[in-house]
Amino acid sequence: MRARIAVVAAALALFASRSAHATPRWVDRLLTLPGPIAGTVDLGGAIAHADENIAPCGNCGFTGMGINVEGVLGIASRVDIGLRVGFRGFPDNLTPPINEGAVADADAYARMYDQLAFSSDFGVYGNGAVTNPELRVRGRILFVKRIFELGVEGRGILPFYNGTTFTHIGGVPMALHLGRHVRFDFGGYVGTTFYGQPRGALWSFHAPGAFWFQVHDRVFLGPMFALNWYSQNVYPSGNNPNWDFALGFGLGVSCARWLDFKLQLYFPHLDDGQPARYVGLGAGVGFYFN
Repeated sequence: MRARIAVVAAALALFASRSAHATPRWVDRLLTLPGPIAGTVDLGGAIAHADENIAPCGNCGFTGMGINVEGVLGIASRVDIGLRVGFRGFPDNLTPPINEGAVADADAYARMYDQLAFSSDFGVYGNGAVTNPELRVRGRILFVKRIFELGVEGRGILPFYNGTTFTHIGGVPMALHLGRHVRFDFGGYVGTTFYGQPRGALWSFHAPGAFWFQVHDRVFLGPMFALNWYSQNVYPSGNNPNWDFALGFGLGVSCARWLDFKLQLYFPHLDDGQPARYVGLGAGVGFYFN
């Protein structure tokens, strides 16, 4: 009997130690999940607004809701494999009806702190209630003295929805761990969307960044920003139709060893002439397993 109790106690101690290891302080977390096997499930919701010139409405404001569902599996602490899908609503009373959540890209605001999730082009994620799925693979290839990290990442947005096309994004995520209270996430990514003739391929470059401040062992916050460039004019009404600048702010609370609560306010297209034309507020929870 005592032997059985000892075995159960050892198992619980091992589980507790792994759970504690699964969710360290936010600024101490690495580009990939801890191994040998770990995973996350992220659920988010958002409300977003966009002003767009879309027939039959013309230049109108669209406000919709969005949901993001994402799962990530970490292997051997160096490779993450993730799958994500979004849901948008609701159709308005126009003829034909328009999904306002799709126009506003609402599910992107529900994907916490991911600045590569935004696209105002229906050819990427579609214009229906369910988005095209996205498959993501990230590997951590360098970790220097617990200060600097370098990774490689590839994403593929699969064209399951009618009228959409394949999009690929590849790049190098990086992180600087500046002591126990600051982390700087940044990187460079190149995207390609393969349209047919006469439009051809759309090339893009994305340089996201974020400063994260650990103001308490359980609370973190910070600004997010990104510069985006496109090979074609994607914002005809903007001051600079080939590029834009994004700005946001994130706040998170580690509620337990296996649970985070996150908020973000984001302006993805500040250079489109009127900053308030595109804005969204998202909230989400992240569940961690190790």
